[in-house]
Amino acid sequence: MPRIPTRTLLSLGAALFLLSACGDGPTAEERLAKATELREQGDLSAATLELKNALRDDGNLGEARFMLGEIYNDLGDGVSAEKELETARTLGVRDARLEVPLARAWVLQGNYQKVLDEVPLDSNATSERKIAVLIARAQSYYGLGQTVQAEKAYDAALSESPDNVDALVGLVRVAMLEDDLDKAEKNLSRATAVASDDFSVLAVKGDLEIARKDYEAGKEAFTQALELRPNNIGAHIGLAQAYIGLGDYEGAVPLIEVGLKQARNFEFPNYLRAFIAFQLKDYETAKKYAETAIKIAPGYLPSYLIAGGASYAIGQYEQANLYLERFLADNPTSSARRLLGAVQLRLNRPQEAMETLGPLAESSPDDEGLLQLVGMAAVQSGDLQSGTQYLRRALDLKPDDAATRARVGLLQIALGQPDTGIADLEKAVQEDTSLQSEEAALIAGYLRSRQFEKALEAAQRYQERNPQEAVGYTLAGLAHLGLDQEAEGRASFEKALEIAPGDPDASNNLAQLAIRNEQYAEAREFYRAVIEKHPRDSTTYRRLAALEAQLGDRDAARRWLEQAVEADPRAILPALELARSYVEAGQNERALSVARRVLDQSPPQSARSALLEVVGRAQMAMGDFSQAVLTYSELSTLAPNSVTARYDLARAALADNNVSRARDALDAVLEMDPNHRGAKIARTRIALGQGDDETAKRLMAELASDEANTAILAEFEGALAVREDRPDDAVAAFQKLVELRNSSQDVLRLVDLQWQLDRKEDALASVRSWLEQHPNDQVVRFRLGQLLDELQRWQEAADAYSDIVKAVPDSVPTRNNLAWALLQSGNADAAAEHAQHAYELAPSESNVLDTYGLIELERGKADHALDLLKRASGFAPDNLSIQFHLAQAYIAQGDKESARALLRDLTSDGGDFPEKQAAADLYAELTE
Repeated sequence: MPRIPTRTLLSLGAALFLLSACGDGPTAEERLAKATELREQGDLSAATLELKNALRDDGNLGEARFMLGEIYNDLGDGVSAEKELETARTLGVRDARLEVPLARAWVLQGNYQKVLDEVPLDSNATSERKIAVLIARAQSYYGLGQTVQAEKAYDAALSESPDNVDALVGLVRVAMLEDDLDKAEKNLSRATAVASDDFSVLAVKGDLEIARKDYEAGKEAFTQALELRPNNIGAHIGLAQAYIGLGDYEGAVPLIEVGLKQARNFEFPNYLRAFIAFQLKDYETAKKYAETAIKIAPGYLPSYLIAGGASYAIGQYEQANLYLERFLADNPTSSARRLLGAVQLRLNRPQEAMETLGPLAESSPDDEGLLQLVGMAAVQSGDLQSGTQYLRRALDLKPDDAATRARVGLLQIALGQPDTGIADLEKAVQEDTSLQSEEAALIAGYLRSRQFEKALEAAQRYQERNPQEAVGYTLAGLAHLGLDQEAEGRASFEKALEIAPGDPDASNNLAQLAIRNEQYAEAREFYRAVIEKHPRDSTTYRRLAALEAQLGDRDAARRWLEQAVEADPRAILPALELARSYVEAGQNERALSVARRVLDQSPPQSARSALLEVVGRAQMAMGDFSQAVLTYSELSTLAPNSVTARYDLARAALADNNVSRARDALDAVLEMDPNHRGAKIARTRIALGQGDDETAKRLMAELASDEANTAILAEFEGALAVREDRPDDAVAAFQKLVELRNSSQDVLRLVDLQWQLDRKEDALASVRSWLEQHPNDQVVRFRLGQLLDELQRWQEAADAYSDIVKAVPDSVPTRNNLAWALLQSGNADAAAEHAQHAYELAPSESNVLDTYGLIELERGKADHALDLLKRASGFAPDNLSIQFHLAQAYIAQGDKESARALLRDLTSDGGDFPEKQAAADLYAELTE
């Protein structure tokens, strides 16, 4: 069969070789018999050990896999059960035997709908089988919350077997789910009367006691259950719940950990582990398990509250906001609203915080802490008047709070009430002498508003009160500069440095004066003096980086930025500038690491937008297009009027093959900027691809006004001609495109078109002409080999692939296709050499194994061929062609029974594949 497009994508892996055991110990069959005996005796752990030893001796024992799967079901490990049962299927265990055990495994994993869809009730089945199917379906209805259907299914099972413990226990659980504990107790009494010491009865009794909040009784029941099945997952989790109810969180941890080892894909054990960690103030662990629970079951709301609280506790405010908003959407009156408001403030979303906290403040007018939060939210949202009112109310409740008084004073100044504000500030400083920064902030406000005289007077008053504080002299220096008094300003800065050598603010101002006068070495010395005294001052490192960048030394600038981030890991600007520097240098992984760390700190919106832009650039450079789409989508939401953000989103979406997303983004770009060339080109390409010729022609006409668009227009004209069934025009356009752009991609586009038009010799001529001019273009040469494969010109194809192998000896697709071409040309031994080489490079690739197996079959090496094709089948069980080749290998080896069984399945299951008729003929031949 042709081996053309299917062999171009191959993955590497490691093959597992099972060595048969030697010596005088028990055989695999003896171990299987022993395991059966142990299982009947109830010793599941010992039975499991025997089965694993048997499989170590012979991994192809389907019965051992089947029994191990059933035991894993008994132990409550549905994931392992399904794995073993599916392996048993590949080893010949029939579907009829697997149906019920697989249903049990799916129930254990929560795949309830799958059970209902794939395990129907057969009225002609035996009573035992009917009961098993009814219980599996009842458990699935229960898992989906469909209690009426669940109860009916359990009752139907009991009509077949009135004392069936699983059905009686199931009815207990249905009643509990309906919150009818009295009914649950009655059903439990029925189950207890039948089997009081049964594991399932004890387990459901434990659950019922916990539902009644009788945690001691629940603990006792689950302890007894674990004595019967020490490895059962559900019993460990149930006992852990009892411990939690008793307040013994430390005691619950090891029990939950046991459950999580086997039931990591269930939300409840993950939620319990998160709850325990939160109670123990282990917030990282709490967040980890709560997020896992959310991923598994997005509708389970308690996980969101734990995740939100834990995220807030560790400073991950953006995530805390998302989790708390989701929780409050269904619980709007919860006390979590106050926590959400605090989170929104941390995220610099004051308007949202106002909306969240405002109603609480009105309903709790005497909550001083809450009024502080609302006041801060109002201020940050720009509503200084409301912020002042809330803070004034908080101050009235706690009049000796100097910090609040200082905030009120600053707000009053900002509101144009400087006298009242200064009075409040002075009173605050008198009450708390540590509030010097508030007075300095007042002076800085004068400077920002260009009230330099007032600033100088205030700075001089500050100097009088704090003669040993450098800040007074630095502020005075800035006021002098504002008044065009450079000499006085320099002197004031130098005085600040006498008081505090290396003072960052004074040194920076002197460095800026040096840079203004092109005295760069002197500026460096001022900055270095700061670092010597303040090695963790990230701002000064950034200033040094900016100086080096200004002077053209990018590497030196990057080194200073790295030191800035190291000095202050939580600072936003150094990290942002370093991430940008890394992207520019092609160090994208490092850029992502830096940017994401800061994004996790929930920076202000403007900083978040800048960081997202860097993250998107890095992701695009790394080829992680789907993540880039998410990044640029978030950026477009944050900056809805940004043309660049929308265009970057479109680029990422196109790279990710998300055409509709790209089209919408490009339309938004062109609406904001109708002359955006890149958006026009990309939008034209999409229109052509979607058959929107009207839009394509309109945009092409606009592009034609610029000669720079000649090549791209040739591409578009070719595509349009193809759509309009003008083959000669299409070929001419693509030939022109090759001349204009001279790229491999354009040659392949031309060749593919010629091939589709059945101009096969023209296509070959185009490829060969290109290769004459570009003999090292192995991509185009590989396409030549594929074309020759399709023409069944096997020797020419082999020659093409051989040329590639000389240049790229470890190309798996080329080796594989070369092997196939050689086989078809009658040179099986040479084919085997290349097939083996491909196999050594990619031993788990099904196509490689298939090719190699067929070659060995042709060479008469049936045993080796059978081994290779079995493994190919295992890696690609849905590839029916490989299954057919495996049947051929069975015949060659003399195992006609296995071949007949395989061919029967292939010809009766309705699946289509190229060799289906050959498979039917061969099956008919074997059954004659």
